[in-house]
Amino acid sequence: MFIRRLYFLTCFTLLAGFAFGCAPAVQPVAFSVTRPPLLGSMEKSRVACLGFNGADLALAGQLNAFFMRRLNTNTTFVLVEPLRVAQAFAGRAYRPGDISDTQAVSIGRDVGAQIVMIGRLEARFTETYGEEKKYRMEESFRPSGGATMQIRLDNVPYYEPYIDQRAALFGILRVLDVETGEERRRESVRIADTLHVVLTKPIENPPKEPVVVERITPALADRVVVRLADLLADRFSWRSVALSRQIYRNVQGGEAGLAAVLRADWAQAREIWESMVREAPQNAKAWNNLAVVYEAIGESESALSAYEKALSLAPLDKRILANSRQEE
Repeated sequence: MFIRRLYFLTCFTLLAGFAFGCAPAVQPVAFSVTRPPLLGSMEKSRVACLGFNGADLALAGQLNAFFMRRLNTNTTFVLVEPLRVAQAFAGRAYRPGDISDTQAVSIGRDVGAQIVMIGRLEARFTETYGEEKKYRMEESFRPSGGATMQIRLDNVPYYEPYIDQRAALFGILRVLDVETGEERRRESVRIADTLHVVLTKPIENPPKEPVVVERITPALADRVVVRLADLLADRFSWRSVALSRQIYRNVQGGEAGLAAVLRADWAQAREIWESMVREAPQNAKAWNNLAVVYEAIGESESALSAYEKALSLAPLDKRILANSRQEE
């Protein structure tokens, strides 16, 4: 009897230790913040858009056309006329699709711009061949006895050949200060979409894996380029962004701060975690949690400072590194 009790006590102790040992060290936190426009405090500036670099010049030109159309509706800055930009390009030797920062800033000076926008577009198009099993109704004649025939409708299987086209675009937009030549901001957007194309007949010896192609159906190309242009143009207006960050659970004395974060009481959470870092200024996890709180209440500069402090104390902490990038 004693041995059995000892066995159960040992099992319980091991299970309890395993449970506490495997408790998650971090707690995911989701919240929404309002992000400022890409130009930040540089509204009402004169801005020159120089288009998009990239290997596919036609696609980059198409993206620039849609992007400029959206920018023309923006009233937070003054857009230099595209004709003036084109004239400045005409008087220079340059390689289309490969405009350097030095050339971009120089052209910005020529057209009297304070800010230059220069983008880059990367695209990857693939096609995947397949056959989908379907059914159609067909008439058939069968003897019904004697000399008569009976007409029946049968579900007859057949295979419909198709190609799934996939377009993946990656756009980068950079803002350069004309006076200093320095990069002020950088935004990147990824987008992907597919199109199901039914074929009239099967392809002989079709590839079994996706095949990279140079061109896709214009309908799909137009759709992804317009969406990419819209996403980039949205960076020039105030917008609500959903963010996900990780805060540490196992910070000594931080239970109240964790509880405040989980119930989205950001004012209380700020007070608690600011007190925590004053009491334990060498605690990288506490600085990380405070940075997340700052980010949630929209104090970006304070958040960056807190993340920098956390990283100075724990430069190899992957969770703090991921949070500090402030990616959406």
